[in-house]
Amino acid sequence: MRVWVDVFDADGVKLYTIYDVIEATVDKLLDASGTIDLSLPASSEQAGDLQEKRVQIWIEQDEKTRLLGAGVI
Repeated sequence: MRVWVDVFDADGVKLYTIYDVIEATVDKLLDASGTIDLSLPASSEQAGDLQEKRVQIWIEQDEKTRLLGAGVI
């Protein structure tokens, strides 16, 4: 399984993609805001630059790609 995160600015312009994701967790709730937790290596250049950014978390498993979740950090 492969996980990556596409990062966008407030206007929806893609800024970069993070490929060295250790773990990603998305909790979706029907009646409230959900949560997104990302674990990145400390050496990741983008790790400290995610506040107030829009993200899309993608996974690839068994040659199929799907959107795991999206939101604002």
